[in-house]
Amino acid sequence: MKIQGSVALVTGSNRGLGKALVSALLEDLPIPKTSPADVASAVLAGVARGEEDIFPDPMARQMGALWSKSPKEYERAFASM
Repeated sequence: MKIQGSVALVTGSNRGLGKALVSALLEDLPIPKTSPADVASAVLAGVARGEEDIFPDPMARQMGALWSKSPKEYERAFASM
């Protein structure tokens, strides 16, 4: 699959096409992968705490902090990947 130069918004990455897209997009990036069970636990804990925005893994927390600081800086971070 050739995806260079493409933009994708993946809203579900745990199975099917979403999982395949995320796997293809991230295969060459040295990002630690969080297990589905750990993500689910973090999401449920966030819901229980009444959080509106939930960042269930280290990468999501890092990007969430960047988004909170500066949405434009967040955009630039993704554009450079």
